[in-house]
Amino acid sequence: MQGTFPCIATGLNDVGATVGNYTDSSGMNHGFVRARDGSIAIFDPPDSAGTYPSSINLEGAITGTYVGTTDGVDHGFLRAPDGRFTRFDAPGAGTGQFQGTIPSTINAFGVIVGYTLDANLAWHGFVRVPDGRITTFASTAGGTGSSQGTNAFGINLTGEIIGVVIDSNGSSHGFLRTSGP
Repeated sequence: MQGTFPCIATGLNDVGATVGNYTDSSGMNHGFVRARDGSIAIFDPPDSAGTYPSSINLEGAITGTYVGTTDGVDHGFLRAPDGRFTRFDAPGAGTGQFQGTIPSTINAFGVIVGYTLDANLAWHGFVRVPDGRITTFASTAGGTGSSQGTNAFGINLTGEIIGVVIDSNGSSHGFLRTSGP
């Protein structure tokens, strides 16, 4: 399907910049950032076979996922306000197709949260701090099978993280993680 897909919720920052992705006529997804004045910059991390931005903070740093051209794996990226890219993979992330690292959001301090999909397609939450250190975490209530586990969606300025845990019965439970990154 060809077209433009703005991100919801965290794809709009407080100064009116919006991030999202669009699909070109060949079926390839590319990232974009639209400034308040309407100007649009298109971007793809190096080695990208599909770019999916998920969040932009007040400073203009963008995080999201891209699919590697050589491995077909989901990798996290951080796009600095000046356009430089940093690729990252959380510890324990799977290395096969439809596996890897999926950032959800970035806060004003540059802390990124998201989840990984391991070799069993189970979810594990992660936190990436600005110096690049990544910590993974999982709720004891989360299952370990496909589409089960811990998925982090949001982080505030004090480091509290929200998300969902899917247990071994397939039931969803919200969580609030109050320990800092």
